[in-house]
Amino acid sequence: MAETALAGKGGTLYLPGTPTVPVANIRQWDLTVTADNYDASVLGDTWRHFVHGLQGWNGTITGYYDLVNDTTGQLVIFDALVGAGFVVLVMQTSPGGGQFEGTAVITQAAVSDPVDNLISLNFTFVGTGSLQHLP
Repeated sequence: MAETALAGKGGTLYLPGTPTVPVANIRQWDLTVTADNYDASVLGDTWRHFVHGLQGWNGTITGYYDLVNDTTGQLVIFDALVGAGFVVLVMQTSPGGGQFEGTAVITQAAVSDPVDNLISLNFTFVGTGSLQHLP
């Protein structure tokens, strides 16, 4: 039986543009897709009834700090936060696993500078509009 699980080590995070270059020093991205369910139950029902509602998506980007050198990646994401702008994120899984693409609002940037480890940079985002899954 062939393995169907994919190793995350082949994943990347891109910002669309020319040339398409991955955001530097990213260790992990996390994506959560949600859908509201509205309770449509009425008097006399013995079971709840639900209607599919609004969908949304959000997540985090974790990596090593490189705002100075990665001016087309990390710095663009950071500038979207401080400039109250938007950024298009392309989250590529391992080759063969597809990718997710959508416009996001960056809601937080956290820098950690420990004495005994590498400086890390973590972004939090929320999607605005639809999220596309491409093979």
